[in-house]
Amino acid sequence: MEKNLLILGASGHGRVVKETAEAMNVFDEIGFLDDNSEMAIGKLTDISELSKEYRYAFVAIGSNELRMEWIKRVEELGYILPVIIHPKAIVSPSASVYQVQ
Repeated sequence: MEKNLLILGASGHGRVVKETAEAMNVFDEIGFLDDNSEMAIGKLTDISELSKEYRYAFVAIGSNELRMEWIKRVEELGYILPVIIHPKAIVSPSASVYQVQ
C-alpha cells in the first residue's frame, strides 16, 4: 500500500501539517478532509470510505476536544497516526521520536 496521508482539517494548522509532511518526503499523496474547505477531497464523514486509499491520518482540528474524539475514531478505523516533524527541526537529544516507516 502506498504511503498516503489524510489530514483532518484544512485550516491553518492543517496547511502547516501538509507543508511539513511534504518536506519530510515520505508520503506519496496528501489530502484534506474538511467540511468547509474547497481544498478538501471530502468531508470528515468520508473517512471510512478512504481507508483503502489512505493508510495514515493526522488530526489537525483546532478544538482540543474534537481533535481527541477524531483521534480515537481514526485509530478505531485502523489508520496509523504518524509523527510529523519538519526535517530541519531541532529535537532535544533526550527526546524520543518515532518516524513513519
